[in-house]
Amino acid sequence: MNRKIRVLGIAPYEALKNTMIRVANERSDVELTVEVGNIEAGAAIARKYENENFDAILSRGGTMLEVEKVTSKPVFDVPISHQDLLNVIRLVEHYKGKVAILAYQNIAKSAAALCGILHYHYDIFIIDSWRAAKEMVKEVKKQGYSLIIGDMVSTVQAEEEGIQSMLLISGTESVRQAFDTVVGICRHYAKVSEENTFFHAFMRSRENEALAMDENGNVVFSTFSAEKRSLLAACRNMIPTIRAGDSSVIYKKSSNGLLMVSGSKNRLMGATYFFFSVQKNNLTLSYLSGYKSIEIYNAEDLLHQGIDPHSFGENLSPDLRRQSLSISKSNAPVLITGEPGTEKEILAAHIYLNSAEVKNPYFIVNCAALTAKELENFLSSPNSPLYALLGTVHFKGVHRLSASLFNRLLMGLQGMSRMLRCRLILTYELHSPHAAMEDSALRINAVKRQIGCMEIPLLPLRECVDNIANLAVLHIHQQNRLRGSSIVGLEPESISLLEQYPWPQNLNQLRRVLNEAMLCASSMWISAKDIRRILSAENGPEAPVHRGTVNLNQSLAAIEYEAAMLVLAEENMNQVRTAKRLGISRTTLWRLLRKGPGK
Repeated sequence: MNRKIRVLGIAPYEALKNTMIRVANERSDVELTVEVGNIEAGAAIARKYENENFDAILSRGGTMLEVEKVTSKPVFDVPISHQDLLNVIRLVEHYKGKVAILAYQNIAKSAAALCGILHYHYDIFIIDSWRAAKEMVKEVKKQGYSLIIGDMVSTVQAEEEGIQSMLLISGTESVRQAFDTVVGICRHYAKVSEENTFFHAFMRSRENEALAMDENGNVVFSTFSAEKRSLLAACRNMIPTIRAGDSSVIYKKSSNGLLMVSGSKNRLMGATYFFFSVQKNNLTLSYLSGYKSIEIYNAEDLLHQGIDPHSFGENLSPDLRRQSLSISKSNAPVLITGEPGTEKEILAAHIYLNSAEVKNPYFIVNCAALTAKELENFLSSPNSPLYALLGTVHFKGVHRLSASLFNRLLMGLQGMSRMLRCRLILTYELHSPHAAMEDSALRINAVKRQIGCMEIPLLPLRECVDNIANLAVLHIHQQNRLRGSSIVGLEPESISLLEQYPWPQNLNQLRRVLNEAMLCASSMWISAKDIRRILSAENGPEAPVHRGTVNLNQSLAAIEYEAAMLVLAEENMNQVRTAKRLGISRTTLWRLLRKGPGK
């Protein structure tokens, strides 16, 4: 048989989708269509494609078990190899906290065997369904575990419970093995469903593109072009609203601007069907065109940029993470404050992705580029997103506004508070050269008072030293997934160096340092030598405590810490030479730096 095997890939997470695509592109005997959907969403994808001529479905874990229940096609599992398990088990070796592994029985047995060989003492919990995984996460949380290693359901549930998590990922070789199995077994095609050619020709002659779905969200008719197929998920998300009423309208971004998607329902032959029509929203486009300060995004755009809605605020404390998640579920205006590099804009995107407005557009107003004319139009035009659209408007970098524009923005938003149809998010950068420090408190209080914003203050990384090792481990795991690399951890002294550094550029700088260290790593471990060299190069004019003299107007502990940091910087982060200059042991130096100032 010479024809290609048509495979539908249903990946529980985005990185597995990318690996499937990469492996399929290496082969001449496979034609792959792949979408991301976990558990029930994966089953819905299988139902959606049930009438299309795929030879097999390739999925993984609990999603594969759910897909098997709803399709007549053969379903194959992407395995998790011993090497995949070894990579993640070795990576958490220096994690500080209790670690639990949640896995199906076959994976749990392999994990137990590896842990036994390597003398690792991780607790392993066996699950038999995705529902059991959710309950197990709640149970291990009660038992004090702070990091869960598991499949997609376990990691998503862990994030909802405020527990850090790491996903068990299938590597490239595991995916290659799965495709070998599919190609070796599958040698038949399902018949292609015939479409009504005349009716399709008639519908395609119309200006508006059309789509019809049944009660389960399956496509029964479509004239959507390839560009519009990205709207299928948005149309499915409209079904509950249409079912509760009679119609619904949302707005989505396309390469040509905003599209208006209208949905309605009707009963035919005793069944309910949902009909959708797509047309350009020309009024809004004419207003937004030419305005460099305004950008429009869909949820899909942010997801493609690598923003994971499930890794909500991984740099936040558990209490602040729970508060932020609660705020995201409301429609209250939000003010996010923090120093440079604390990822305020990423948290704003997370709030949007976890809100009820996720099906509507996400507008970003860049305050650094905002002119007086644009602001006035934005506040007064009847076609402004503030008046005409549901969605979320993020005023990015409010600290960059001049005093007059800042006051005009607050007065305008305060005056239209009862007419707003959108959700407001504002970000404000503390200690920015573009806004006087003494003005920040006054401006922040004005925003909270006049607009009624709830503030989410992001702490600088130097005040979260105990979390640096965990953040480093989670970032390395994420980069391993995205790059296909296999870094298994950091040397103990590397972690010590990261915890001693003041991080003037906060999380952005930490991630940049770790990325460079991963690229330079000559083994599966990030060495202290590489970290010391990279941090030494980072000691530029922005590092606040590495230059100048010691401030004597503070406690003795703070003076000792600052003096040690100055000498450490001069010695290029070499602890041996620093301890020798200070006349203390290396252990004493480590304890002094570990305590931090004033402790």
